[in-house]
Amino acid sequence: MLLNIVKGPRSFEDIRTVGEIQYPALQVTCMAYGLLYDDKEWIQVLDESTAWASSQQLRRLFVILLIFCDVGDPVRLFNTFWRTLADDVEYNMLRIFGIAYTTIPDEFVKKHVLFELEKLLNRKGNSLPDYNLPLPACSVFANSTNKLIVEELLFDPFDLKIKYELMVNTLNNVHNTIHDDIDNSVQSGDGRLFFIYGHGGTGKTYLYKTIIYKFRSEGKIVLVVASSGIASLLLPGGRTAHSRFKIPINLDDYSSCEIKRGTQLSELIKQSALVIWDKAPMNRCHCFEAIDRCFRDILSTSCENFKNLPFGGKTFVLGGDFRQILPIVPQGTKEDIHVKTNRMFDEENNWINIPSKFIITYDDNPIDSIITYVYTEFMESYMHLTYLQERAILCPRNEVVEIINSVVLDLVPEQDHVYYSYDSICNNSSNLEELLLLYPVEFLNTLQLDGFPQHALKLKLDTLVMLLCNLNPSVGLCNGTRLLIIQLGVRVIEAQIMTGSFAGDRVFIPRIVLSAIDKKWPFILKRRQFPLRICYTMTINKSQGQTLSKIEIFLDHPVFTHGQLYVALSRVMNENGISLLIKKTTKMLKAYI
Repeated sequence: MLLNIVKGPRSFEDIRTVGEIQYPALQVTCMAYGLLYDDKEWIQVLDESTAWASSQQLRRLFVILLIFCDVGDPVRLFNTFWRTLADDVEYNMLRIFGIAYTTIPDEFVKKHVLFELEKLLNRKGNSLPDYNLPLPACSVFANSTNKLIVEELLFDPFDLKIKYELMVNTLNNVHNTIHDDIDNSVQSGDGRLFFIYGHGGTGKTYLYKTIIYKFRSEGKIVLVVASSGIASLLLPGGRTAHSRFKIPINLDDYSSCEIKRGTQLSELIKQSALVIWDKAPMNRCHCFEAIDRCFRDILSTSCENFKNLPFGGKTFVLGGDFRQILPIVPQGTKEDIHVKTNRMFDEENNWINIPSKFIITYDDNPIDSIITYVYTEFMESYMHLTYLQERAILCPRNEVVEIINSVVLDLVPEQDHVYYSYDSICNNSSNLEELLLLYPVEFLNTLQLDGFPQHALKLKLDTLVMLLCNLNPSVGLCNGTRLLIIQLGVRVIEAQIMTGSFAGDRVFIPRIVLSAIDKKWPFILKRRQFPLRICYTMTINKSQGQTLSKIEIFLDHPVFTHGQLYVALSRVMNENGISLLIKKTTKMLKAYI
């Protein structure tokens, strides 16, 4: 394993050296590189973070470790670090009670730490007993209040009423009709299903907010979800649909959401007046069927008739834009894509002439030209948040994105840090021993799957990266969130959120365990790595939900799915922020959509 990483060793001592530290054994050296599985890593994560993070940030980090990192002994980890997680708890208790110079018993402080962790876990639909940690027994915490319901009601109704009245008076006629129809459905309880369709800029998000403010100002629960993390951050109290409704990643004709009757989440669904789902994936029928089965099952406990109604008789508002990107057909041809799109749309076979004012010309190197055009004065501004917030390069394909990002990363005048992943085949796989022989670790390291970080992740300080999973949407850590790296530790990375309502907040990211299935391989790959990817360039698909001031679209090939060009061009609000570079080998100044 080490010989795959250490270049040109001349002795065993060279092989056992990481940085300036020489380790006594090969196994310990592998662990220093992060190539082996060990619970000690989580101790190192919290040890490192203690020097940088507040107690509140450490508690959030602790919850991320519990949920995403397969911690072997959560009780031991908690007992080791509970005092560090409690630094602000004791201070706040003394301030609230107005008592000075008093020592609060350790057991009482520990119960408060457990209570704070339980609140954070509840937001993800989890609880302390899921990880063998005790629920605090003190009467302060032993009440049966549904924390998910409480969280959805923690809005100021007077403030929301003011916002609603300001917004409802500015709705156009179409918006007013939709608003009134949804209002009538909720008030009458007839459980209608709506789909709000409109292209970018028609005010769908504005309408959603108006409706949300209306019902929340009346004390009603509105469950607000979106299909992507970025889109969910644009809506008040938004969550991703998968995290809110526990939708399985791999769906079939019989899938249902992982929500049991009698749980806090099922009670929250019962109490909700309305569900709003932005950017609903209309191409994924199994997704809606799973939610439909789940809602019917949960709501039928209140009334048997609900079992026969769509979504159990709950008013559902779906929204989206059919002009945007449909699903990619893996390894598909143009003909494959046409077959899939024509199931929902009439044949569209149009060639779009791009006005010459938007075209960037170049001499020999298109990548250098596009980087120079978008990231002007990069050496003076590469670490500035506002400079990076407003610009990006967009490409149709991942392989080109990787190339451009590598070139830009080399321009950052900071020291490289390379983080290696721990890769394995899931232990639940059948014929595991045979798979381990056929697919050794060296082979697993070479795999690059969609949404997965690289095995050898090269990062630098002041580097722009994108988060690849929904770590904690409640604090802005969603799949697609752009971050600026501030600190590079051995086992934890500190970063600053770039955009959205949490812009400027500092967050801490550990390595997490990600699992993926690829039809090409007969196993489930598990990779422990920082869920990050360099993000000066992103795919057009990944840019959905992003709002920028300056974009450059690099077409090394024509765009290849319905709506890709539409999505790319709609990332900015005016044409002055748009330009395209079309590679000369395409022999055309046109783009196909």
